[in-house]
Amino acid sequence: MEPTKKYRDVAVLLAAASALTGSPSLIDRLTYALSPEPALKAVADALRIVQSDQNSQEPAITQAESEKGYIVSVRVEDKKSPLVIYGRLPGSELVRNFIETVSRDVNIARKIGTFASSLLVEAQLRLGREQGESEREKGE
Repeated sequence: MEPTKKYRDVAVLLAAASALTGSPSLIDRLTYALSPEPALKAVADALRIVQSDQNSQEPAITQAESEKGYIVSVRVEDKKSPLVIYGRLPGSELVRNFIETVSRDVNIARKIGTFASSLLVEAQLRLGREQGESEREKGE
């Protein structure tokens, strides 16, 4: 199976954590990893960010099922609507498998980092488009 399909949920995790923090550094650490260590640390940090969010009184990251499949919504402070990423957060078994795979081949981490970046950009463009349409409707 193609890594981007197999590890899509890991890419969703990175995109969601990056959206929440407002920083692309987690994704960049995977995308430009020269060895497994920085890639694995980026995933660990993303998991810690999501875990911290989930332990808060009002989590900003939610996961749901829609007609298009799973979606992860991230409430971003300066936006009226949440950022929606198509996919779901990974289970522990998938993370374990990803860790083992990246330990053998760091190129997989780079692919998933690039894919995570594309998921985040797609979600940001969609949100911008939706907010632009909403603003135009108000002006009519």
